[in-house]
Amino acid sequence: MLGVPEAQDVFVREERRREGIGEAVMLAVERAVTGRGHRQVSLSYGIANTAARRFYKRLGYRHAGIEPQRVQGTIIVRSGPLEVDDTLIYLVKDLA
Repeated sequence: MLGVPEAQDVFVREERRREGIGEAVMLAVERAVTGRGHRQVSLSYGIANTAARRFYKRLGYRHAGIEPQRVQGTIIVRSGPLEVDDTLIYLVKDLA
């Protein structure tokens, strides 16, 4: 059985939002995931990010059945170390 791929670090600069960029990125992710034989894709967002919650709901993502998880400390992202203190909500989408 294949694991569920996870989209991470999806971000559109504020001045470029509402141009369809985020949707185009997520649809490309979904096509790539489907093309590799997976039937679901997952992601998480910070609990306070209501815009992300609305965006992913509109795209058909639903609660993944995983309890919210608090993340604290230093994480490494492409731009370097980043201090975080957030609670993540996990979503999943079934793909055709």
